[in-house]
Amino acid sequence: MSTASRRRQDRIVAWMPVIFLLILAVLTWWLDATISRAVVARNKPLATSPEQFLEKFGALRYDADGLLTQELMAQRGAMFPDLNRTVIEKPVFTNQTPNGAAMNVRAEKAVIHGKNERVEFTGGVRAQQPAFAGQSARVLETDALTAVPATGELSTQAAVKITQADAVVETKGLKANTKSQRFEGQGPARITLTPKN
Repeated sequence: MSTASRRRQDRIVAWMPVIFLLILAVLTWWLDATISRAVVARNKPLATSPEQFLEKFGALRYDADGLLTQELMAQRGAMFPDLNRTVIEKPVFTNQTPNGAAMNVRAEKAVIHGKNERVEFTGGVRAQQPAFAGQSARVLETDALTAVPATGELSTQAAVKITQADAVVETKGLKANTKSQRFEGQGPARITLTPKN
């Protein structure tokens, strides 16, 4: 190897740490800028005031065949898009099921999460299911009730009173499914039967 080529190789080797440091500095700057933008976007404060209001309104939801599946009537609604929820005052919510077991729920307030994935009713909640297919009408009363309309699931940890035909069942907590007609109390139950005359 000639001395000129040896000197060139020595200069390249001498500058290697500087070149690596420059590459490292550029990568560090790029990584910091990318992460900073993501953190700023993620930490953007959520709007805690509603974006839209509705007064004395109704809404209908239909399935793919054009059959009514859900109906909502209310005095007032406030939409919080950043929080992905809607707060409803004095709601009357009706959920239709294919077997005819419609459930009508009234309350002082409801919070709808997402696109109706979960609805939390509070304040004087009264859920009614009319008589159908050999079943007598049923009324459920409680202070709080969480409903999952797509599956027909209902749940609460509050005291519950269920009236059906000549029976009244009182219990603490409830898990139920309006589609399967399964109701399960979560605590001790008190059952009052009215004799038939």
